[in-house]
Amino acid sequence: MKFTSAQRWLEELVRLPSINPGGAGKVDPQLHGEKRVTDWLENWAKSKKIQYFRQNVLPDRDNLVMVVGPDDPHAKAQLWEVHQDTVDIAGMTVPPFEARVQDGKLFGRGACDVKGSMASMLAALERLHYERPQKAWKIVLACTVDEEHTFQGVQALRGNERGFIRVNDSHQLKPEFAVVAEPSQLGLITAHKGVIRWYIRVEGSACHSSTPHLGSNAIYGAAKIASRIAVLHSEIQQKSPDAISAGSISLTQISGGSAPNIVPSECTLLLDRRIGFKECTEEAENQLKTILAQIDLGEGLRCELSTPIIRCPALQTQGNEAAENHVSKAVRQILGNCTSTAVAFGTDASTLAEHGIPSVVFGPGDIRQAHTRDEWINLSEVESAAEILFQLGSG
Repeated sequence: MKFTSAQRWLEELVRLPSINPGGAGKVDPQLHGEKRVTDWLENWAKSKKIQYFRQNVLPDRDNLVMVVGPDDPHAKAQLWEVHQDTVDIAGMTVPPFEARVQDGKLFGRGACDVKGSMASMLAALERLHYERPQKAWKIVLACTVDEEHTFQGVQALRGNERGFIRVNDSHQLKPEFAVVAEPSQLGLITAHKGVIRWYIRVEGSACHSSTPHLGSNAIYGAAKIASRIAVLHSEIQQKSPDAISAGSISLTQISGGSAPNIVPSECTLLLDRRIGFKECTEEAENQLKTILAQIDLGEGLRCELSTPIIRCPALQTQGNEAAENHVSKAVRQILGNCTSTAVAFGTDASTLAEHGIPSVVFGPGDIRQAHTRDEWINLSEVESAAEILFQLGSG
């Protein structure tokens, strides 16, 4: 039987806008959300007679979970996880949804992050479904939503019991390990930073700007917090020998004030805290709370720290050896060698690992091409990734 190339699936996926609406700019709302991709995936599964489950996560935003392999309930299983959403298209210099092919590259939003990986997984899944290798694993392909904003898709995938995932409304399954799709140049990413984000709301009292002494300027209080955050960043960096493994904290957004002649009564800051390889999220939260309690904001001013709007732990090599061993073996069988590395950016892998599922990050493409104005991916890597995944699933 002749199977469709991964390139074909990639072209179709890139032509389907799936911009994450969280944090997106002034883009046509018709381009927002993953529904077009989810519908396409559902129809793809139906056409291949592959078992699937549509899992609602957010309004009109669903995970799509497919299962192939032995019917034996005791068969060993792998989880392949890939996100459906992309970032915004603002500033792009290539047509974002044309899927133009030139010089062995495919251009468009999501080509690298991460529809190239999705196409590779689909191509491998199709072969495994029809060829049914004798020692094949059960493969669960989970196409999740909201990875580019608050990770709610992968959180919904996790089962009630540690180490389990939901494969439908009534059944949970415990995979031996997970392969999480992100651009890794066909090597393995075995460690990465985590992230926590909070809002800090500073409250004061408003008055006319001609008599500022009658009010309490919330922006001045926010400025004191911003200054202390800069110092905290330096303190965090000094605890680690290099920038990749180190934690960090950044003030990324600030807003306040309502008019040029009113002393502002409110100011809001957004903090992005990256969790280093040897840090934990609880320590980072307690550290920030302690520092905020020590800052003298000034008379009439107070601040409030929100609950985390996003919380994702770091991925550490320890505990994920099963995933690394299996995937690196498959990579070496196809390419001859396999590299492992640690990166600064976060992925869904750490959420799964925290849930007790050994996880590793793997996929075609280079992260330096993700989210760019001319996003592209080498098609040869997409096809190679499909071969590696087929080898991985064949047992």
